[in-house]
Amino acid sequence: MPRMKQKSNCSAEWDDFALEYEKRVEPFTAQFAQEMIRPFVAVLERDPNADAPGRTRTSSSSSSTSTAPRSGSRTCSSSSGGDASRMMNGGGSRSVLDLGCGVGAVSLSLLAMSRADHRFGTSSTCTVVATDASKSMAERTRQRIFEVYGKDAPFSALTADGQHLPDEWTNRFDIVLSNFAVIFFHSPFRGLTEMIRCLTPSTGVAAFTAWGSIDETPAFRVFPDVASELVPHLVAARKPKRITGSAAVLTSLMKQAGFVDVRVVGPITKTLEVDSAMDFYDRFALTSPPTAEMIDKMSDEMRKRFKDRVVEVARERGGRPDGS
Repeated sequence: MPRMKQKSNCSAEWDDFALEYEKRVEPFTAQFAQEMIRPFVAVLERDPNADAPGRTRTSSSSSSTSTAPRSGSRTCSSSSGGDASRMMNGGGSRSVLDLGCGVGAVSLSLLAMSRADHRFGTSSTCTVVATDASKSMAERTRQRIFEVYGKDAPFSALTADGQHLPDEWTNRFDIVLSNFAVIFFHSPFRGLTEMIRCLTPSTGVAAFTAWGSIDETPAFRVFPDVASELVPHLVAARKPKRITGSAAVLTSLMKQAGFVDVRVVGPITKTLEVDSAMDFYDRFALTSPPTAEMIDKMSDEMRKRFKDRVVEVARERGGRPDGS
C-alpha cells in the first residue's frame, strides 16, 4: 500500500494558483522543460546514435528584446549507476516519472515526443506518471493530457509529496524528470534521494532544472528589490524559497544523494516577455503563494504603492523603447 502523507500547507496554497500558473508562468518555464527533455528524445525514439543523457549537448540561447530581463537556468542530469547509455539501446516502452509536474509541461512534451502520430498502444515508447503535492496541479495535468491525447494515453497522475513517494515505486522508472520543482522542496536532498530510489538500478537516468544565481535571473529580482525598498520587515520574515542553482551546489547535491556521472548544463537563457509592465506584476502576484501572502499583509495604501513601484521598475529594467 502507498504511504499515506498529510498534505502540507504549501501544497494546499498552490491549489488556488493552478489556472493562473498555467496561463502566466508555464509558457515560460515550459521552454526550459523542452531543453531538459531534448537529450532524452533518443531514449524515447530508440536511437542508439544520439546523445545519451550522460553526454548531453544543450545550447544556450537568448533574445535581444524583452519586456522584462532574461532569466537563466541549469539542467542537471545523471545516472543511478553503471552505464546510462545501455538503456538507450533496448526495446520496449520507457517508464518516466514527472516529479512536481505543475500543470503538465513536462508530461505533455514527453508524450508529444514519444509518439508523433499521437496514437497510443502497445508500441508506445513512453509511459508517464506525473505527481505533484498540489491536488489541483495534478488534476489539471491529467485533464490537459486527456484533452490532447485522450483517456487511452499511457499516462497517470496523482497527488504525492515528492519527498515521500510511494514505497512500491522503488526501482520502477527508467527516467525521472523534475522541472523547477525539486529546488523548491523543503529538503531538495530528500527529493533527490527519492528520485534515485525510484530509478531502475544501473541504467536509470534523471534530470532536473534549477534557476540560476541572482545575476543570472534578473527578471526575478524586481519583486524582491521593491519589497526590500518598501516593506523590508516583510522581506526579513520570509525564508529563502529555493536553493542556489550554481553548478557546484547542484553537482554536490546530486552526488550526495548517490547519483553518478553528474553533468550540469547551462546557464540556459530565455527571455521573459509579457505584454505590459502590469502583466509582469500579475505574472508574479497572481501565481506565487509566498508573494501573494506578502502582498496580503500590506495595508491598502502600501499595496498600491508596491504595485505602482513594481510596474515602474519593470519598465525601467526591461521595457521596450516605446515604454510598454
